[in-house]
Amino acid sequence: MSRIWGWIVGFGRFWYGFIIGDDWLAATGVLVMLGGAYGLLQLDVPAWWFGPVVILATAAWTIRRGLIRRSGHD
Repeated sequence: MSRIWGWIVGFGRFWYGFIIGDDWLAATGVLVMLGGAYGLLQLDVPAWWFGPVVILATAAWTIRRGLIRRSGHD
C-alpha cells in the first residue's frame, strides 16, 4: 500500500510542477484564457481574439513582476 501511495504522490507532484511550475501567474492566465473563451463562445461571441490578448497581458505582467523582483523593489 505504501508503494502505491508513493506513486500517487509522485504523480501529483509531477503534474503540479508541470502545470504550475515556478510561475503560478502564468498558469492562472491560462485558466482565465480557457474560461473566458468558453464563456464568450457560450454567448455566441467570437473568441479567437481573447487568447492572444490574455497571453500578451499575462506575459507583460509576468515580465514586469520579474523585473521588479530583479531590481529589488519588491
